[in-house]
Amino acid sequence: MADKILLGSGAIYFDFGLATESLVGSTQGEGKFNRKVKYHDIERNGALGKEKGMSIKESVEITMSFGALNLIETNMTKFFAGLESKVVDTYTEITATEDLVLSDYIDNVAFVGTDKAGKEIIIMIENATGLGDLEMKFKDKEEIVADVELTATFDPLTPNCEPWKIKYLN
Repeated sequence: MADKILLGSGAIYFDFGLATESLVGSTQGEGKFNRKVKYHDIERNGALGKEKGMSIKESVEITMSFGALNLIETNMTKFFAGLESKVVDTYTEITATEDLVLSDYIDNVAFVGTDKAGKEIIIMIENATGLGDLEMKFKDKEEIVADVELTATFDPLTPNCEPWKIKYLN
């Protein structure tokens, strides 16, 4: 039974399993997957409390977050939506765009780790975009770490299919 315990160390990838797969790079602190569901409870006269079968899923928010150390220009535009990079003279500049565009969405972001027995586990969010705040703290004798929060977004062609999955190697 102890072999089924999931371990917290692993790696985070953009576009895991696709031709464009890339490693996010070094991270610091804890990573986190969060599925937050809001239900609407239908209240019925005479009921003393919540009743079985009387809750309706109202909304779902799925996020993956981590502390990023590799703040290279290609990562920055994936970590935070609405940014673009361009070469200006001898620098690559990161600036804000007016609106989100389709290239602000990543097909998937995956945490790939193992259980205690060494079997692979993949926690993946789909159609991810960086809707979190761009904040970097500068502290003497410490690395700059950006807190990244990527949000899974629903595909309009399959609006009732939640954009996440957890895969256990058989």
